[in-house]
Amino acid sequence: MDERLKRDGESNWTECNDDDNRIAVDEALNEVMQALQFDRNVMENEMAEHEEWKTDQALINGVRSGRKQAVRYRRKKAGLWTVLAAASVFVLLSAFVRVSPSFASFLEDIPGFSGYVKLLGYDQSLMAAIDNEYLMPLNLSDERNGYKLTVNGLMADAQRAIILYSAEGPGIQPGDSLTYKLTDENGERLQAMIGSNHNFREVSVGKAESYQDYMDIMMGQDVPMPNQIHFQLELGGETLAVDVPIDQEQFADKTEYVLLNKQIEIGEQHILMKDVTITPLQVSVTFEGDEANSRRLNDFINMKIVDDKGREYTTPNGMGGLDSVITRNFQSSYFQKPRHLTFVADGALISDRDNKLVINSDTGDILSAPDSKIKLNHAEKKSDYIELELTLDQSDDPGIGKKIYTLFQTDSTFHDASGEQFAFLRFGGTQAGFRAGSSEINYFYRIPNKPYQQPLTFEIEEYPGYVMKEIKVEIK
Repeated sequence: MDERLKRDGESNWTECNDDDNRIAVDEALNEVMQALQFDRNVMENEMAEHEEWKTDQALINGVRSGRKQAVRYRRKKAGLWTVLAAASVFVLLSAFVRVSPSFASFLEDIPGFSGYVKLLGYDQSLMAAIDNEYLMPLNLSDERNGYKLTVNGLMADAQRAIILYSAEGPGIQPGDSLTYKLTDENGERLQAMIGSNHNFREVSVGKAESYQDYMDIMMGQDVPMPNQIHFQLELGGETLAVDVPIDQEQFADKTEYVLLNKQIEIGEQHILMKDVTITPLQVSVTFEGDEANSRRLNDFINMKIVDDKGREYTTPNGMGGLDSVITRNFQSSYFQKPRHLTFVADGALISDRDNKLVINSDTGDILSAPDSKIKLNHAEKKSDYIELELTLDQSDDPGIGKKIYTLFQTDSTFHDASGEQFAFLRFGGTQAGFRAGSSEINYFYRIPNKPYQQPLTFEIEEYPGYVMKEIKVEIK
């Protein structure tokens, strides 16, 4: 395959060697695109007629059909083989994104667009937004000393922003954890949950090393989306920055608010489902725990939102319990325009409020714990602190995936045998994470290195435990 086609074949067709080949390529491309559009229509009809089918099965059928259509053109001139080889990319894209003039302009305006489709494919909210031409091409860059940061595109609403970007330069490798900073137009750090360092996809750009990724920005409760996001990234010792404009007009009338105030009871505990906000990129549900609850509500089990056609809108397992006021973000139903939405769950994670962990930090022994699920791997003494590594096994949790329990509140205190109170030490980096291929969570805490009177007692915030009960709350 021509080297140019390797570099940009997923988003642009390269020139052929002569006019005859160029005309033939255009004719074949037109036929392939027509065939793929036909396959997409068939796929959508199948999905409409068989609502019980899973979306991924319908996509598989569409891809298979697309492959059959491509076979019909194998007898074209030898120069068309490159077209047919690249057609598989359009099969992938046609499964997610409409083949339309607007979509074609996206392919032209956003280099390597299919790479972003693969990155974002797990989130049906984002794919629906792209399908409805909600993506804005930007292609804003900052470059110095061989390193380049490019913001290729943006999707934003009143609560969430997705910044598609690429980085290139000597020594950059897919999977690198890079230092970034996001501020608003006033230079203030964003009050938001920010996701980055996703599954990188390497892209060849000349001899430079490059990758694509995106910043997933979810603004905090009642925090407005800024008019501009200043995106700063450290690359190879260089500080690169791009100002990303946020067009407030694009989403000014695209928020639906539903006031609910509906009570949920489970395991003799109560929680209020206060309200729901629906935007193009997410559905936010706000819960408020009852202060009179005798036990702690940590999370719902297998919670999701289901519409009147049986489509499911899921949420990642987050940190933070349901005892206070908390907002959970789900994939968005905005572009599907369902008539009805229902919140459903299989039960709730519930634990006692008085759980404690008692350890001897000199010997590294656990003296008292709620059960055998928790282990102290080590209490390693450094010059000015003691690092505690603990493991919590959640293999008994009923089908919730992986939840990182808030074991200790690091802004709280612990005490030694004399009753004296001590504070946790704050430090950078991840303090909790799953062991690869297991249901065990590793926790890391630092406490001052002092001559404690042993043992030390820690109040446990969240702990495994559950009550199974079907929950259904009609949203609209």
